[in-house]
Amino acid sequence: MSGAFHGRREDFRLVTGQGRYTSDWNFPGQCYAHFLRSDRAHAELVGLDLSEALTSPGVLAIITGEDTRRAGFGPAPALIKFPGKDGMKLRDPHREVLAETRVRFVGQEVALVVAETAAQAQDAAEKIVVHYRDLPCVVDAEEALKPGAPQLYPEVPGNLSFDFEYGSKEKTDEAFAKA
Repeated sequence: MSGAFHGRREDFRLVTGQGRYTSDWNFPGQCYAHFLRSDRAHAELVGLDLSEALTSPGVLAIITGEDTRRAGFGPAPALIKFPGKDGMKLRDPHREVLAETRVRFVGQEVALVVAETAAQAQDAAEKIVVHYRDLPCVVDAEEALKPGAPQLYPEVPGNLSFDFEYGSKEKTDEAFAKA
């Protein structure tokens, strides 16, 4: 059965109860973190009011996008190095570690609360007040590619960051014709 999990050695062990997940490990004096996530699909991040959260029980730190920028954290490197359709290169926009000026999807990380317990971190995150200025959004991929659709990143015109083909179009068309 372990051969069914190619490339991921830990899967069999974990799904059969023979391994440990990160949340299974506990150490003396450890702290916990909770992300505050955007409830907007597309909005300017006008400001954060951390005052009530900072004075919440057990809170050790609250990290924002401004903090990560000042600390020198940059975006994750692009994973796609190969050319796309017709030689297209990946348009890889700058993506902040934590949103600083704009959120571009529901669930985007806006702040990270670190506290003595998981419940304290979550409770404090819920006390952060986020001031947004809503922007036009589109949630359907085909609609996002249409002319005039709201743009998520100025450096990705038309919202198309990468287009590629895989396999053989001729063989695929032949297989569908025979189906």
